[in-house]
Amino acid sequence: MVDKTTNRFYKITRRYLASCLFQVFALLFTTAFLPGCNSGRSRGDTDTDTDTDTDTDIDADTDIDADADTDADTDTDTDTDTETGTDTNKKPSCAAHGGYCSLHKGDCRTNYRVSPVDYDCNESCCIPEQGDTDVDSDTDTDTDTDTDTDTQTSETCVSKGGYCLVFPTGCKQGYEKSADKYECPTMCCLPAGGDTDTDTDMDTDADTDLDTDVDTDTDTDTDTDTDTDTDTTCPDSLSARISVKIIDVSPDSVNLAAGGYFSNYTPPILAPLSQGGALVAWVSRGSKVHVTRLDSSLEKVRDDTVMDGNELRGLATRDNGFAVMVQRGDDVMALVGFDMQGNKLFDVKMVGDNAHEPGDKWIRRDWGDYGRLIFADGKYIVYYGHVQNFGDKGIHQGDLLWYYSTDGTKAGSSWNWGCSHSLDVRLAYDGSRIAPVCLSDCYPSKGIWYNHQSAEIHSEPSGNCSGSSSAELGGLVAGSGKLWLTFVSDEGRESHDVALVDIDSGKVGEVKWLTGTAGEQESNAHLAVYGDDLLAGWQADKNLYLAVVDTNGNIIQGPRAVEVTFNRQNDFVNFKNGDVGWAYAWDNMSQLKIVRVRFCH
Repeated sequence: MVDKTTNRFYKITRRYLASCLFQVFALLFTTAFLPGCNSGRSRGDTDTDTDTDTDTDIDADTDIDADADTDADTDTDTDTDTETGTDTNKKPSCAAHGGYCSLHKGDCRTNYRVSPVDYDCNESCCIPEQGDTDVDSDTDTDTDTDTDTDTQTSETCVSKGGYCLVFPTGCKQGYEKSADKYECPTMCCLPAGGDTDTDTDMDTDADTDLDTDVDTDTDTDTDTDTDTDTDTTCPDSLSARISVKIIDVSPDSVNLAAGGYFSNYTPPILAPLSQGGALVAWVSRGSKVHVTRLDSSLEKVRDDTVMDGNELRGLATRDNGFAVMVQRGDDVMALVGFDMQGNKLFDVKMVGDNAHEPGDKWIRRDWGDYGRLIFADGKYIVYYGHVQNFGDKGIHQGDLLWYYSTDGTKAGSSWNWGCSHSLDVRLAYDGSRIAPVCLSDCYPSKGIWYNHQSAEIHSEPSGNCSGSSSAELGGLVAGSGKLWLTFVSDEGRESHDVALVDIDSGKVGEVKWLTGTAGEQESNAHLAVYGDDLLAGWQADKNLYLAVVDTNGNIIQGPRAVEVTFNRQNDFVNFKNGDVGWAYAWDNMSQLKIVRVRFCH
């Protein structure tokens, strides 16, 4: 007689065997009939893939790409594929340059970069870094015969940082099944810990094909893509092109005015990264400077890098690191360098922490210490106001322009004493030369000056040699071998107006006035490159305006009142795809706001 325990064992064994047979049957059924898990390529890819794959995938193909694909690919892969991708997204201009269109702004896969020209893509044209037109050089010998029928139903899942699981085998480690399918054929796997890495390629093949592309290949493996691309037309209105991303910084709060009497503004600084995403630096209420890392969707991706600092005066990025310029204690201006993971590389006191004796330089917070920091020609370049003890001639305020190597070593200077008093500064790089601009109330004259005393851009007789001028600096940008500057002045005007001027090889062009309404006071001028044109911003009384301006100073769109804000120390910057952005805080100071103005042709 079989006892109860043995009988239970038999029952469990039978159930287990039945379950295994069922799973084998389900797997065979799925491989033949369900939407495939082909390692997709980017939608918009004019792939000239030449996969001549020679690895024997153990995958059957369990390549679970997080593609937001609309391929109705009917891939009859027996890969030794010689894929000659014919992209149905029809972006021939991008394809002609060996590239593919990326649906995600500023995102390109490894060995590709965003082209400075969009080439008819709606988001970004990704071109080879080294001019290589071989877009996917896998070497798979997939012995799979996938019948890929991707039906782009995964965008909702992908937008939440997840991926669609096509085979009902369970989510990979670090992901969990979502209660909602989010339009996936079977299930949506979302990050268990908030991980938004949507590359879910679970190949066991030796060819780590980690495509996160959103693909539309009509590969020579008989893909019949029916890509229903839902790209939207660019809005005509400038205000409709604006989006605002909110970053919660609680329990901290943003301090916009941590500086001294003459330079109190300390707004956040946004710095897009060449590899996608951005850094944003900001001052908190507790005399701390934070650097927040954002991904290409402007989501926070790790804990902040935090350092001591009363005032934030600069942020610059390079391919594998960044540096921050901060004012500390009573009299120090410091430069702090990090690698891209936030590990500190150096911390240099540039001026201060001395006895303030003759010859000493330091920061006096009741005087002006506005500054700018850029990375150019392999060096960090700092430009800021400070004070110096001149002995019998007294203590005076002026600016300096110094260089630092990537290890924090001082690597030279352009000058130790420049405009005086230096009320405000701007700094750019035009591809061949460093371009500094200052506003002075006294020396070398009362006015706006280019490159120390190389050229007066505009005379400003309102300067009083005591720390004030009625003029304001705006934005300074470089493009096509020229520089463009906006500024605000009432000199010879009925009220304060916004002006635009170009600087070509050190020669100052004609000043063009963008505003001229008598009695209306403009301020807070800004500027960014906007394709072949410029995006200008300013404040008129209580309203903020944006306008598209050509390089001759003609307004071609706008001005349009917008519901976002900035102040005169917020620089406009460009994302990889040409969008314009800046960071600020308003209303709720526990929230950083990243403003993005979409670039449209």
